[in-house]
Amino acid sequence: MAKPQIIKATSAGKTAGVAIDLTKFRAGIGLVVGISENGSATYTVEAAGDRTDVADGSKLWVALPLLKSKTVATLSNLSYPVTAVRLNVDSVTGTLQLAVVYAD
Repeated sequence: MAKPQIIKATSAGKTAGVAIDLTKFRAGIGLVVGISENGSATYTVEAAGDRTDVADGSKLWVALPLLKSKTVATLSNLSYPVTAVRLNVDSVTGTLQLAVVYAD
């Protein structure tokens, strides 16, 4: 089983993007967003389709419609390939975490 890639945020702002390994994309990607106990957050998960050698600041990031302006922990998936994902955090108390999980 592949080890999930983890993005954590403890303050507002955009996290660094996590590159998606397209060689492992076979059955899609799971996206699991968690908020620490007694924490709260308002966030959006964004994806990009740019080449992996393009810097995050130059990528065209797009909000994932089902993961836009969320305030609760949630599960989702990507059935279409993207090259990177990140969190765009409006506010957070505690820790917000995005796990990128590849299906084997």
